[in-house]
Amino acid sequence: MKKLLIGLLLLLSVASAQTLKEWDLLNRGVTNSVQEQLNKEFLEAHPGVTIERNSMSFDDLIATVNLALSSNDPPDIAMVNQGANDMGAAVKAGLLLNLDTYAEKYGWADLYSSKLIDRFRWSDDHKFGIGHLYGMASTAQFVGVYYNKAIFKQAGISIPETFEEMQTSFASLKAAGITPLAYGNLEGWPGIHLYSSVQHLFSTTEELDELIFARGGTWITDGNIEAARIIQDWVKQGYLTEGFSGIGYDDSWGLFLQGQAAMMITGTWITGEFVSNPDIGFFLMPPLAANKGTIPPHIAGTEVPFTISVNSKNADLAAEYINFMHSPRAADLWLEAGLVPAMKADESLIQEGSLVADTYIAWQKINEANAMGHYIDWATPSFYDTTTSAIQQLEASRVTPEEFVAILDKDFQEHLSKQ
Repeated sequence: MKKLLIGLLLLLSVASAQTLKEWDLLNRGVTNSVQEQLNKEFLEAHPGVTIERNSMSFDDLIATVNLALSSNDPPDIAMVNQGANDMGAAVKAGLLLNLDTYAEKYGWADLYSSKLIDRFRWSDDHKFGIGHLYGMASTAQFVGVYYNKAIFKQAGISIPETFEEMQTSFASLKAAGITPLAYGNLEGWPGIHLYSSVQHLFSTTEELDELIFARGGTWITDGNIEAARIIQDWVKQGYLTEGFSGIGYDDSWGLFLQGQAAMMITGTWITGEFVSNPDIGFFLMPPLAANKGTIPPHIAGTEVPFTISVNSKNADLAAEYINFMHSPRAADLWLEAGLVPAMKADESLIQEGSLVADTYIAWQKINEANAMGHYIDWATPSFYDTTTSAIQQLEASRVTPEEFVAILDKDFQEHLSKQ
């Protein structure tokens, strides 16, 4: 009898043991620490569960995740980038679980605005921004300008109120022997953010929605051409880190952190690496002089969302995990680490005048002004590759601004023709 009871207990133990295979790109110091802590606390609340975590770079994730999801042994939970190239392709291939039932169970639609959650939706006929929910993300991410307060003071410049004033400050800094912008485009994707930060200044949110959700329109516009001309001019004027085409993103923000440039245009995912330096602040891209006093559209949204494999054997547990990643505890941990949660957090954790306060206030301004733009590489299944290549050609003056937007539009129109 004793042996039988021991055997039954062992069988029950095996039956209750579950392993969640989780893939993410939270591999940098601060984000990695928060994710490790969240996983630890989830496991403490779920005896018998283990997590096999695979954390990697953005480039490695987008290159491998859909292949992994289509394998016989897929991750249960995986971050899958928004847009046609990644999440759209995974949904079309039937690799991701429709999360509508879990969203209703846990109230996910109430966590943040519909404009944000719609970026994780795909319809049955594969249209972006509508239909079923396939992912959830817990931190807000948007692109703006980090600046070194000590360098600004030394150079006698202040936070610009217009884009024209910002460009004037570039010229003053360069004349003083200071690199205006830290920048590295070895991987290609930082160039998307550099270009579209300027491109958004010449666009409305409605125009951006039309392009990114592939509803129509064209990339051949005066504003898009002018933004390309500006980026090409920045290269010619020496406003960007010398040798940027051979410098990786992580090295570029390292140079900025070391005080080797006055500013850096990048996303708030890097805030946690900067919070220990009191000289670093943040401001939103200033509007064109003609629109002074307004908040222009910004590249904004959330981090890459967590999804669930359609073939996961632990879907209910995976959904519970995603829900925990959106708990008040998770929000507070992200805020303490210097990142802005997409959901509500304890604002008393924010120190007035800090870098975290700068980014938190900026996020409120974007939302209040309804100035939510897009990552332009979401537009078509091939737009990421097309855009990274075209921007590198633009920066090297191998194409003109007009030729650059024509390259983007060719890809876009081919995609529209297949809709």
